[in-house]
Amino acid sequence: MSALNIRRALLDKRLIVFSVLVGLAIRLWIAWQPTDELSWRANADDAYYYFKLAQHLGSGAGATFDGVNPTNGFHPLYAVLLVPIFQYVGNDIDRGVHLALTLVALVSSVTAWPIYLAGKYVHSPLAGAIGALVHLLNPWVVILTMTGVESAVYVCCFAWTVMAYVRWRSHEQSLRGIVLIGLLAGLTIMARSEGVLLLAGIVLDRLVVDRQVPGRAIVFATLCGLFAAVVCLPWVLWSISRFGTPLQISASAIMLHSYAGMPADAIAAVEWYIGRISWFLPRCSIFPLYSCSGS
Repeated sequence: MSALNIRRALLDKRLIVFSVLVGLAIRLWIAWQPTDELSWRANADDAYYYFKLAQHLGSGAGATFDGVNPTNGFHPLYAVLLVPIFQYVGNDIDRGVHLALTLVALVSSVTAWPIYLAGKYVHSPLAGAIGALVHLLNPWVVILTMTGVESAVYVCCFAWTVMAYVRWRSHEQSLRGIVLIGLLAGLTIMARSEGVLLLAGIVLDRLVVDRQVPGRAIVFATLCGLFAAVVCLPWVLWSISRFGTPLQISASAIMLHSYAGMPADAIAAVEWYIGRISWFLPRCSIFPLYSCSGS
C-alpha cells in the first residue's frame, strides 16, 4: 500500500471515529430527554410495548404485555436485550426508558463499522466511509433509531451479515465464513422476521454467481440455512408449542384487520388496495390519481 493510500485510510478512519462520536452524542441527547417529551416526540407506541414486555420477562411473569395473556407478538432479540435493563431498574420505568434508548443509541452507532467494512470490501475505503457517515448523521436514520423499537438492532444485525457475506465473497471463501454468515443471518431474523429475505437474497446471489457449478451454491445455501436455523430454532419451537404457529400472532391480527374490509368485487378490491398503499406514498404523488390536496 502506498503512503498516499495509508494516509487516506487513516483519514477515513479518523473521520468515522469523529462521526461516531457526533452521531452517538446526538442519539444520547435524545435518549435522556424527559420521558414525557420522548413519549410523544420521539418514541413509537410499540417501544413501550417492548419495555413492558421486558419488565414482565425480567420479573418472571413470562412473555406477556398485560401480565395476563401470553404473546409472541414481538421480535425476540431486542426483547431479550432489554430484559437485564428492566430487571436492574425494577419499577423505575423512566430510568428503564432512558437506559433502553441508550442501548439503542450505542447499537445504532456501532452499526457504522460493518457499513464501513462492507463498502470497503465492495468498492473502496472511501465508499465505506461515505456509507458510515450517511448512517450516522442522516436525520431520518436518527429519527427511526430513536423510536425505541427493534429497528436499530435489526439494522445492526443486517449490516454485520452483509459485511460478512461481501467479505467472504471477495476474499477466501472458507467454511468458517459460511458458518459466520449463517449465524449472523439467524440473528438478523431474530431481530426482525423480515431478515429471512436477506438470507434469501444471499442464497439467490450464490445461485447466480455459481450457476456454472450449482452444487457449490447448494452446499452454501444448505449450510447457511442450517446455521441460521440453529439460532432461530428455540424461538420457533417455543412459538409452535405455545401458539401453534412459528409466526407472530400479531402479524395474523394485523393482516385480518387490514384486509377485513376488502370488497368481494375484483375491480373494487384493486381500487381499495391502491387506496390502502397510497398512505405510504409521498403527499405529492407522481401518479395522477392522487393530488397534493388529497381530494
